[in-house]
Amino acid sequence: MGGIDVMLHMVQEYRQLFSTMKEKLYSQGQSAIVNKAYQTLQKPLNRGLYLLKLLGYPLEEDEIDMEEGFLTEIMEINEQISEITDLSEIEAIAHQNSHILQEMVTSVQLAFRENRLEDARIMLAKMIYYTNIEDKIKDAFLALGKVYRHTVLD
Repeated sequence: MGGIDVMLHMVQEYRQLFSTMKEKLYSQGQSAIVNKAYQTLQKPLNRGLYLLKLLGYPLEEDEIDMEEGFLTEIMEINEQISEITDLSEIEAIAHQNSHILQEMVTSVQLAFRENRLEDARIMLAKMIYYTNIEDKIKDAFLALGKVYRHTVLD
């Protein structure tokens, strides 16, 4: 093989390698997009927030003024969780929070079906608070050497 043939062969190999790398990078990029979409649609809270955004009613942080009674309830639950020393106590709070979240998921779905977007926004804002409580419940279980397995939002 002469010098020109070697160079042409190298160029051809480079093109193949570049083409393969380009396809691989594109594929990885698409895979990341598909994974992000799956994560968004899998969880009711993320799905609802995304749907609001698609419909032109995105929920911005601190945009909705919560009722004082609601915020007081959230603070009391957080305080109870911070004072937990017994597994049965955290299990009771977890059960209650799970029940509330399940009801909220059902209500949000209905609000979207009936095109009551403002109601959906308010319920999703409240779901954010209860989701934060669920995260604290998981931490409390871990502090007691247990794993919290039941969740409405996964």
